[in-house]
Amino acid sequence: MTDFFSPDNLLFSPIVLAVLVVILVITLRWFVHRERMALISRGVPIENKRSKAERQKVCMAMGVFVSLLGLALTIGLATIGIGPWLLAGLIPLAIGLSLVLGSLVLKPAIVDTKEKEATEDFIEDESIPDSETIELGN
Repeated sequence: MTDFFSPDNLLFSPIVLAVLVVILVITLRWFVHRERMALISRGVPIENKRSKAERQKVCMAMGVFVSLLGLALTIGLATIGIGPWLLAGLIPLAIGLSLVLGSLVLKPAIVDTKEKEATEDFIEDESIPDSETIELGN
């Protein structure tokens, strides 16, 4: 009788799990596609699912989740010792941090309305001389 935790089964089970996850994702996408096509054929308008701000929040949340997962894996695997197995935690940590950084960099700046009005008033002020009227002394 073979043991479930034999080296052969431990290598085989992540592959089977990955294949099942891929099949699940493809099936879910197929159902979403079929639903959209049915709505289009009936003439129902299809609305945009998420706005840009919502997508940015989702990207931030995914980045935080993946980076915390990578941090937990790194800490857990560090108990074994320092070695190449730490890459299993450091890679998700780096990917998560890049998602967080990317969502922060692409985040639109929030401009206070008072500051915006003050800036517009300053630009429209005609007491500032044009470049033609400024004389440079020699």
